[in-house]
Amino acid sequence: MKRLTQRQSEILEFIREFYSEYGYSPTVREIGERFGMRSTNAVADHLTALERKGAIEREGRAARGIRLREERAGAKRVPLVGQIAAGLPLLAEENIEDWVALDEDFAPAGKLFALRVRGDSMVGAHILDGDVVILRMQEEAERGQIVAALIEDEATLKTYMPQGASVILLPANPAYDPIVFDRANGESLRLLGVAVGLMRRSIGLMPLP
Repeated sequence: MKRLTQRQSEILEFIREFYSEYGYSPTVREIGERFGMRSTNAVADHLTALERKGAIEREGRAARGIRLREERAGAKRVPLVGQIAAGLPLLAEENIEDWVALDEDFAPAGKLFALRVRGDSMVGAHILDGDVVILRMQEEAERGQIVAALIEDEATLKTYMPQGASVILLPANPAYDPIVFDRANGESLRLLGVAVGLMRRSIGLMPLP
């Protein structure tokens, strides 16, 4: 890697620390706020220089698309999926908002993706608003597993509870009602994956049952 200026070194160290704490990279705006740069163009210039000098790579249009070159061998990158575009595969580019980095020594097996939790419907399972849940992509689940299910174009996290001809998606908060799908009436449910880990600020990856 080519020699960095002092400011470039400071920005690179901030990106490392941010990765270490949150598991994903900071945005251009967050870098600007940290270093008192009001112009996003100024931040972009520093990132371009870091990329040219071999310190980082950038992932297209992703807001958190900065990747540390030094992490290539030791980290598994997992796509963070947002709103699911109708008719597209789960991991189509249009569905991917950002990426998170997992240490390969602790990353669960299988094809993984991540979802950011919005709301408090799973607080009883210790899944909080703002957490990032790591899921193994699969279309089948066992009773009692926490799953991501597609309802219209939104992925929801609930406990999977099949019951006869019905499937119940059970929240872990009594303030919310279960979601019931009656297969006998032709109602279908698409499972996206089963939860295998949880990322929370300052804690890192935690296994889920």
